[in-house]
Amino acid sequence: MNDMDYFAAGYNIFKAAYILTEKKCDYLESLNLTTNQVSVLIYLSDHEKTRLFDLKQFLNISHQTARNIVVKLRQNGLADVEVSAADGRAKLVYLTEEEKKISDMYKKNLSFTTENMLSCLSEEERQILFSILETLSKNF
Repeated sequence: MNDMDYFAAGYNIFKAAYILTEKKCDYLESLNLTTNQVSVLIYLSDHEKTRLFDLKQFLNISHQTARNIVVKLRQNGLADVEVSAADGRAKLVYLTEEEKKISDMYKKNLSFTTENMLSCLSEEERQILFSILETLSKNF
């Protein structure tokens, strides 16, 4: 491959990411959520009662930013906080029942959007793409 091939590949990756991001942002706007808020909600749906520190690490953001996101989610009734029984200094964040519904809706919407985007590929091509994306995610 030469530089132009890599450029074309990179351009197509960014174009696909842009399309998915645009659709995600439209959907999140309808839910009145930001990208960081939904990232926290998805993380919490997979990690019940998570320390604020873990959210900070996962999102690669400051403690204050993670705290502000959680405060906003609490104000909207989507998350709650409790003091850790094991370590009184640690705050544990968890989802409310309302948020669990929103998280499930978001996951279904993203799956639907991705399925539509990849419908032009054969099953074999999709499996190859999934494998490549997993490798890139682990190593990039």
